[in-house]
Order: sequence, then C-alpha cells, then structure tokens
Amino acid sequence: MRNSFLFFLLCFLFYPSILISNKAQDFHIISKQENILIFEDSTFTKEVSIAIEKAEYSMGFPIFYDSELEELSDVKVYVKKGRKYKELDYPNTHETGVDIDYLNSKKIKSVEIPAGYEVKINYKIRCTELMYFSDLPLFTYDDTDTINYQVSVPNSFSFYYNVLDRDSLAYFSKDSIRDDEYTHWRINVVPNKVKADPLMYFGIYRNLKVPLVRTLVVPEQFRGNEMQYMNNWYLKKVEERRRLNSNTKQKIDEITSGLNSSRAVIDTLYEYVKRNFKYVAIEIGMGAFIPTDANEVYENKQGDCKDLSNFLSEALSYKGIKSHIAMAATYDHITDCTFPSLCSANHVICVAYIEDENPIIMDPTDPIHQIDTPVQSIQERTIFVVNEDGGEYYKLDSFSPQQNLIDYEVFLNADSEHMSIQGNFEVKYFGISGNFLKRGLLSSDNRSFVDKCEKHYKSVFGNHEISNLDIDQNQKKFQANGQILINGKQSCPKQF
Repeated sequence: MRNSFLFFLLCFLFYPSILISNKAQDFHIISKQENILIFEDSTFTKEVSIAIEKAEYSMGFPIFYDSELEELSDVKVYVKKGRKYKELDYPNTHETGVDIDYLNSKKIKSVEIPAGYEVKINYKIRCTELMYFSDLPLFTYDDTDTINYQVSVPNSFSFYYNVLDRDSLAYFSKDSIRDDEYTHWRINVVPNKVKADPLMYFGIYRNLKVPLVRTLVVPEQFRGNEMQYMNNWYLKKVEERRRLNSNTKQKIDEITSGLNSSRAVIDTLYEYVKRNFKYVAIEIGMGAFIPTDANEVYENKQGDCKDLSNFLSEALSYKGIKSHIAMAATYDHITDCTFPSLCSANHVICVAYIEDENPIIMDPTDPIHQIDTPVQSIQERTIFVVNEDGGEYYKLDSFSPQQNLIDYEVFLNADSEHMSIQGNFEVKYFGISGNFLKRGLLSSDNRSFVDKCEKHYKSVFGNHEISNLDIDQNQKKFQANGQILINGKQSCPKQF
C-alpha cells in the first residue's frame, strides 16, 4: 500500500505536464555527469550535470535528496540554442517532502523542463556523512545514453569498490589518475534501463538484479582494513544508543527472574520482544541506518529491525550474555552483505553466543521465527557482525528442500448410493513450508483465518467441499486436518 502511494506521488511530481496536456513521456537523457569530491573532513559533494533531449511537452525533472544529511544548491537550467547553452534566469522549481512515515526526511525538487529545447540541468549536493556515499548505480529509470562518474579522493584516503552484475552491461570502463592531492577515479557506462520503481531513488532496492558499484572511502590509517573501518564507524554510532537506564534494567530483571541458564534468558527475552513490541519502519537520515536509543524503544514498545535488534542485544548483554547486532541483506535486496558498504544491507538482526558455540541468530521483526532454525528472509545470506574485535562476516544456514516438505495424507471412502466420495485429510508442514499460514494466523482473528484456510484447501483439492477444518499450531509444528466431500463422481481428485 505504501509503495503504491509513493509511486503515484512520484508520478505527479515527475510529470506536472499531466495537469496541462494530459500527456506525459519518459525523459531521454543524453548524458549524465556526476563528479563526487571527497574532503579531508569526511564530507563530500556531488556536482551533477544532466543533458536531456528536447521533448514535445513541458515536464518536471525530479532531484532527490535527504534533507537531514544533504544540502541541495546551485540548481541551474540551460536551454540549447544553436550550438550553445543559455542559462534561464528564473527556472521554475517546486519542492515537496515525501510525507510517508518511514521516508519523511526525503525531499524532491521538481525542475521544469521547457518544451522544444535540449536542456541541461546542473545542481550540487553537499553531504555531511562520508559513509552515505555507498553506491554508484549503473542503471536508470529513464532512457539514458551514458553515465559518467568521477570520484576524486584525497591521497590521504583510499577508495574501495565492488561491481555487481557487470556482465549485463553493454559498455563499462574505469580508470584513475593521480595528482599531488587527489586520485581521480573515472567510471563510464552505458546503463541498463530498469522497470519503474521509484523507491530506488531513495536507495531502497527491492527484487532487482541490476549492475551497481558498492563504494567505501576510508582514511589512511584503515588502508587495507576497510571492514574494520566500517565496523568501528557503526559501533561508535550505536554506542550512545545502547546504555540501559534503571527502569529498563528493572523490567529485564523481572522478565528473567528465576531463569537459571543463559539459553533460557535468550529464549525468554527474544519471545518478549517479538510479542510485545510493534514493528514500525523508519528511514529518516542516519535513522535509516542507526538505531533509536534502546530505552526509548523500550518505553514506546516499537521500532524497526535495527531498533528492536539493538534493544534485544543490549538486554542480553546486561544479563551477561555475549551479544551483538549484525547487518544483513534479505532475499529481496539488490545484493548480499559481502562488502562493507551501507548499501550492502537492508536489515539488522541480533546474534548471541553461549560459550564458544556458533552464533544464535534472532530476528525480532519475524514473529514466527524459532531459535535454532534459519530466519526465512536471510537464508544462506552473509551477515556482517558488528563487534569490538573489528567485525566479522558470517554465512547463515538454510533449510534444505527436504526439510521444507508438505505432507498430505488423504483417506477417502466411496458412497455409491449418493454418488460421492468423502473422507478426511491431514496436512503437515515442515521447515518454512507453512510460514505463509503462520503469518496469516497472526494477522487475522481465528474465524477469518479458518475461512481463508478453507478457501485455500478447497483450491488445493480441486474446488471440492471442505468442512470441519482444524488448525494445530505450536512452536514445533504446524498442521491442518479436515473433511472433504466430492459429489457427483466416484473418483479421487486429480490434484492435491
């Protein structure tokens, strides 16, 4: 629902000409030049120049930025007359905030493109947080002939990058030139055009397999140890959000009173957070990456993945259990978390340790997850554990196909007098095969959930009559049983 609303919002902002002509068209971008300049104080600027082919109708070109971390300036519009570009004295612009709870620090400045001219738009964005420079997209929403990036890095810093899906590109080149003060990295590409997904403009990449450069710029003392730099940066940001106050500690002591093992404490606190805290997504400036204060999360009983995982980790640490948070990439993210960049991850989880055993993986935003089983959304993904030892990567397990079986047992009797077949069926789910039903049970009352299940099994059994359906669920299993009636024939249903 949120995504649909955002899509229509952006369509309105992209194409104000709809109000005038009832027509709209995609931009044809002749070239995009983006110069990223890194400064010694760990700030950076992006100077962007975009040449757009002339269009029949006036349109609004969107510039996206984060008002908490970025400052947009020097927006200029040029129209091509003959062989030269002439700057417009007073270009028409309109700025709008994205009024969605988890994106409300994002801004869009729409710049009017006059009809009938080839147009060039220049602008500058200054950012106060170097870690926010985390990727260079090699794909576009509009038809784009070429994209040229130049990343100018002081020689007291090092630039690390990792190219994803490079083989899909028609053309890609990179080189670098070093002078007395800077190393200038240049990347030229004929980008891939992707299906419309406005969320990508805000760095939210879902269900995309597209080329991308993951980036990281580190100071001299971390040259060759970029993972530790990323770890230490995140650890420092999180540190001030962790200290529990006396009220929070008192509640944790009450919850764990009488428990005599670390494992019992882990199980109890994990279930407490999953059952009592509401998931609320937040994508506000650095709040898109850094958790809310743990005491505030406890008081409000809500937060997103990083908030809940940070609180759980700190609660476990308070009880003497080694615990950390870890950055992760879910199955629908653009990439796995195998390179130390903020764009590598879209999720945060909690890991705990008992003695020298493998980490215990917990995702407090997954209400049906059980400890000692893989988390469905990050199976076989790599996580980046943030810890005092410089950080580490850890590859997660998954359920095998054999562990995800669905077992149907059907017992039928023919009634020749009434020309029908009737009997009982039982369905047992293993691994994550029944998770779609478990989630449905949590989001519905019992009666409506049973109604949905009856429709599901009616479809499974060829639209024959289902009755007396019973759902049996506990922490170890999920199964269903009921009765089936097949009227007007004496043959078994063809599909189960």
